[in-house]
Amino acid sequence: MTLIVTLVERWLSDVGFGDSFVEPLLLDSREEQLQGTRSFRIVDDGDHLILMRRNEGSDWQPQYRFTLQPYTFADYEETSMWHQTSPDSHFTQNRICSLATDDGRVTLTGMRLITTSGPQQLREERTLTEEEYNRILHDQFGIVMKIK
Repeated sequence: MTLIVTLVERWLSDVGFGDSFVEPLLLDSREEQLQGTRSFRIVDDGDHLILMRRNEGSDWQPQYRFTLQPYTFADYEETSMWHQTSPDSHFTQNRICSLATDDGRVTLTGMRLITTSGPQQLREERTLTEEEYNRILHDQFGIVMKIK
């Protein structure tokens, strides 16, 4: 689900896509829109639009294709239920927590800590102990787990 917000101009807002844009994008602009070390642009593709992304120093890559056809929340019910309950969904296979940072992202997935940062979005990954996991969950995400 992507939202269109109209405040004089139309803006594209998609907080749930993960590692993508953080601030809304001008929906009707076909110009490059810079956010930190990344650039975004929206290109026309027939009846669809494609969100493109480029990290500093790299080529444009498509992120997703969408239309401006309106939907209701009920239209997403089946897919949402699948993501929440299916054993094939990555959301049910592991613990996952992810947060955008000033220059990248920090993610806990399973017992792995993944950080991306800097202009080239350099990726670091390491396996954590349960104690490290809980400390990072608290320090990076402000979450305290109390298991009885």
